[in-house]
Amino acid sequence: LMIITNGMVAVNPLIHRQLGYDAFRDFAYVSMIASTPLVLVVPDSSPVKDLPSLIGRARTRPEAVSFASSGQGTSIHQVFALLQKETGTSLMHVPYKSGAEAATALLSGVVDVTAVETVVVGPFVQSGKMRALGVTSSKPVPNLPEVPVASAGLGAEFDVGSISGLVAPAATPASILAALERAMQVVAQSDGMAQLYAQGSQPMPTGSRVFQERMRQEEAKWRRVFAGDPAK
Repeated sequence: LMIITNGMVAVNPLIHRQLGYDAFRDFAYVSMIASTPLVLVVPDSSPVKDLPSLIGRARTRPEAVSFASSGQGTSIHQVFALLQKETGTSLMHVPYKSGAEAATALLSGVVDVTAVETVVVGPFVQSGKMRALGVTSSKPVPNLPEVPVASAGLGAEFDVGSISGLVAPAATPASILAALERAMQVVAQSDGMAQLYAQGSQPMPTGSRVFQERMRQEEAKWRRVFAGDPAK
């Protein structure tokens, strides 16, 4: 068994030529687990006060506004790729090896903006080190209720998250897959998952058919977003 994300299924094939797997041929989809949104942030010293002002600066100064990601194809990269696509802007992509490095680059003033998972951004915002511009979910998250949804600042739908789910080898018998699917429904109601949801992740316990259909939708979505230049 393995936990995969929508980035592994829908984005990596667009960026990396030799993955060693085909997400729709090699895996049997069991159940989605959760979607973890991110929060767009700037240093507290930044002149950017909200998402519209960030977009305004990016439009007047193409490539002058830089964003840090945790690498090509990661959820942070996805956020800014979609942002550029939806707003017609062009930002400078500065990829790092991890989200921690991306956050450090922001705090050091190396880049202008990045995105941080909701489960870790709270202390940075509360200490005044980062200013939150918007959360990339369809509704505010429980642990950051004061942070607006990004779609409000953009005037367009902007629902981006790292969607995780459980898969098995493609040859797994149907009876075992059904048992795993039932078990995941139980796990979704556990105290451990409740804690995860309280930190901003959104529950998405679904059956195998819905899981696979959602990954197909993600594939089509990100193929459109990354068309032309997947490094953006």
